[in-house]
Amino acid sequence: MLERLEAIYRAIQQVPSLDHAIRLPELLAIVGVSKSTWYARLNVNSPSYDPRAPKPFKLGTSERSPSVWWRSAVMAYVTACADAQVKR
Repeated sequence: MLERLEAIYRAIQQVPSLDHAIRLPELLAIVGVSKSTWYARLNVNSPSYDPRAPKPFKLGTSERSPSVWWRSAVMAYVTACADAQVKR
């Protein structure tokens, strides 16, 4: 029985986790900045523009469709920001 559970556990560990789309409140909680700061990082005309920041996409075709980001892209961005601080 224990061997079977260990085999299942090993198999689960090898499966890549599925990415998912997150909305703005979750993104802001992960990144730790305000809404205006985040949107300034996305704005090419802003002095705070950060080309590494992941871009949002719409969940539908309507103008009113919610904007979301891939969680993996947000986590990669946070990691890149942290790595840049360490290398200074």
